[in-house]
Amino acid sequence: MKNEETNVNTPVKNRTKEETELRRICDNLPIIDCFVSLQGEGKYTGYPSLFIRVSGCNLRCCFQGSICDTAYSSFRPEKGHYTKDDVVELLAKYPMLEDIVITGGEPMMYQEGLGDLMEYIELITDRHFQVTVETNGTIAPDPNYTFEQYVSLYSISPKLKTSVPVPHKVYNIPHPDHRQDPVMFDEDTVEKYNNTRRNIQALVAMMESADYQLKFVYSNKESLEDIDDLLQAIEDTYGNAPSPESIMLMPEGTTVEQLDRVSKEAAAVCIERGYHFSDRLHIRIWGDKRGF
Repeated sequence: MKNEETNVNTPVKNRTKEETELRRICDNLPIIDCFVSLQGEGKYTGYPSLFIRVSGCNLRCCFQGSICDTAYSSFRPEKGHYTKDDVVELLAKYPMLEDIVITGGEPMMYQEGLGDLMEYIELITDRHFQVTVETNGTIAPDPNYTFEQYVSLYSISPKLKTSVPVPHKVYNIPHPDHRQDPVMFDEDTVEKYNNTRRNIQALVAMMESADYQLKFVYSNKESLEDIDDLLQAIEDTYGNAPSPESIMLMPEGTTVEQLDRVSKEAAAVCIERGYHFSDRLHIRIWGDKRGF
């Protein structure tokens, strides 16, 4: 295990197996991807992990040269394809797995259902997992739900100004049948996403409740001013500045060519500031192929 201290006394032990036959909140989770792969980003890059992707997001990210790399969970959120039992069945095929990555979309929109899902998983498998939540950091953990106590790592990717759509610019959103759908945002919608993309209180709440990493998409040197401003706001609220080793820069891009375009510049900033460089291993190995 990567964490020496792991809380195994989860609420899962409070339910009998008979009670798991009852209908659960997680039955309504929109799980659109469920697959085993290598973690491609952040401090656990290269670790075999089970990925659970939920559909739905409170943001619409459009970068300088690309859009959200999972537009099917944000711009055009799909309905759920998988159930809790599909997740358990997949875990049974990989008994050596210790990691579960919950991603999206924005998984913090579904804290009640995800807590219920983790409870079910650990009860049925009789295994404890390290859980990484990949989040945009805008929705705080809710202590009314059990999900928070299952989280080992918040992989927080705060959205910078470079993620906000440009008013009236046409963005081509990939469609499942391989065509492109044009999307355009008016000024009011852009302002809404700009105001929503940053929630310092939510960030601090995550940092205080579990291990964390702040993983910024680096587009160009203009990204640094926004990063510095956000880190200062966190320090003002948190009382301490995030340590450099918890800060990561990840090159923008959904293709190897796009990653290469900014990787050297991002790496130079990391060397200068003591940040960590986070590549996107999954793109370099599999391209933008979707995991199922």
